[in-house]
Amino acid sequence: VGLRNVAQADGPAALLTGVAPTVVGYGLEGACKFGVYEALKPASAPLLASLGLGADQSAAAGPVAAAVVAGGLASLVLAPAEATRIRMVSEPSYASLGLLGAASRLYEAEGAAGLLQGVPATCAKQLPYTATKQVTFDALVDAAARAAPSPLPRWASTAGAAAAAAVLSTLASQPGDAILSEVSSGGADHEGGVWAAAERLGADGLVRGLRARLAQVGVIVTVQLVLYDTLKHAFGVP
Repeated sequence: VGLRNVAQADGPAALLTGVAPTVVGYGLEGACKFGVYEALKPASAPLLASLGLGADQSAAAGPVAAAVVAGGLASLVLAPAEATRIRMVSEPSYASLGLLGAASRLYEAEGAAGLLQGVPATCAKQLPYTATKQVTFDALVDAAARAAPSPLPRWASTAGAAAAAAVLSTLASQPGDAILSEVSSGGADHEGGVWAAAERLGADGLVRGLRARLAQVGVIVTVQLVLYDTLKHAFGVP
């Protein structure tokens, strides 16, 4: 009904408002998240060891550090696109400008702060989400590969690892997702940063919508990780 009303009031093209920043933003975000993680993973443990961390601790903390850095960079990339998208769908004067035009106007009106205002809230979701997803999946896949003989075929162990990582990353990022939604909703009653949003939500608000996210995000992430592992092996990435 809502989509029909929008199409009748503003035309079918209105349904595509904000698609460009969504595609560009999440495309670059995904590239950063997976690409930076894979690039930093081999060097992270030796770097931590050079800083005085023990060998075992470095091996355990290295992938986590790589995932946190990747999630942070992905948040920096995603935030301007999200800020532009929100402005395009909420203010008609921005909707007709296109991605670059809307981003330029937002920068002229509010400066870099306008484009990056969502970074803290995005990080609150993306850092635990990325770290849990990447590290859990890699650890489970490696454990299955080391099992001899493996009780499951490779595709089954990969799918199981992906499903487990999807569930755990959804749980880890749930409070951050609630905070991001609260901050992005705007309005006078939604001012303040991450901590103010968390206080407004309370414990119940931070877990609201968890079941829906487990169903939706769980399926998406499971498929995503299976494809990620398939492509890694196809291109010979260890």
